[in-house]
Amino acid sequence: MGVEGLVFLIIGITFFSLVSRSFIIINQYEEGVKFRYGRYVSKLTPGINFIIPLIDVISIVDMRIRSLEVPSQKVITKDNTVVKIEAVIYYRPTDAEKIILNVAQYELASIWRAQTSLRAIIGDMTFDNLNSEREHINKELTNNLKEITESWGIKIISAEIGEVSVTSAALAYALAREVRAERIKRACILESEGTREAAVLNAQGIKQATETLATGLATAKINIAQGESGAIEIVSKEAQNIVGPALSLWELNTWKRISSSPDATVILPYNISGWMECMNGIEGQINKKII
Repeated sequence: MGVEGLVFLIIGITFFSLVSRSFIIINQYEEGVKFRYGRYVSKLTPGINFIIPLIDVISIVDMRIRSLEVPSQKVITKDNTVVKIEAVIYYRPTDAEKIILNVAQYELASIWRAQTSLRAIIGDMTFDNLNSEREHINKELTNNLKEITESWGIKIISAEIGEVSVTSAALAYALAREVRAERIKRACILESEGTREAAVLNAQGIKQATETLATGLATAKINIAQGESGAIEIVSKEAQNIVGPALSLWELNTWKRISSSPDATVILPYNISGWMECMNGIEGQINKKII
């Protein structure tokens, strides 16, 4: 191969290299920013984009949601308690142009902003309220980050505090004793509530049993009284049909049943048949007068 062939080969390789560098592919989850001679030109959207080789410089930004860990730091609460607290930030880039042009190291800047906001928020709260007001702290931290990061082309989705720990061993021991006392208190309350509920259920059971027994006895007495009433009514009807000697025999049987009791004393006239006829006559006269 001569010199001319070598020159054509070099020119061809250079041409194809420049042509291949004239196109850049941007993924669906990315945005690109194009600079020409150091000046911003335009954004590059996902797909194939044309650039001028060796002149245009491209910066690509990943636009997916990310998490950013805020290192733990010491914070003094309103009641002068020193605690260590950490946080996590969830964010998503929204404008590649602002991220490249408005802020350098935007993740580091977001961490410093979060730490500053945490010191201000925790400084206005007491130690006892840190765990119970976690939702309020997260909301305040998120709002504080949104105020400044919107101009950076970043959208803060949420910011959440993590573990809150004390730095003093004496305070940690005091907190452990407080937690133990609180658990004992809850156990005693639950035990007393259980005893009370058992007593109430027992009393209710006794009451229901007593009511059932009383109802049964009352029903039995009613049934007995109804039976006796029916029997008396039947005997009365039958007695109306007894006349003459049969009536005398029935009356003698009645006197016999009465005198069968050991505590009963029955005195009868000597001529009982005549006495009975006399009584029947008197009863007849009375009935006639009444009629």
